Amino acid sequence: MSDLELIRRRLNERLVPPHNLRIETARIRQAAVTLLLRQSQSAAELLIIKRAERDGDPWSGHLALPGGRAEPEDADLLATAARETH
Repeated sequence: MSDLELIRRRLNERLVPPHNLRIETARIRQAAVTLLLRQSQSAAELLIIKRAERDGDPWSGHLALPGGRAEPEDADLLATAARETH
């Protein structure tokens, strides 16, 4: 079994199905990230971004998963993650 397949199986055991990712703006401002994996010849690889460096931003320059805050036009958090990753 490849690294990627093992990771996929373990995530499927723990994550909420995408159709259950509803935006609950009345409760709290929502956000979503993408966990983008691919299988290379030797191991699974993960996409990580480096955040922009800005004065006053406590996460400035940190490494992160791609993602961000939900917007009113997003149908669900899957759409948020896709838009932010794009």
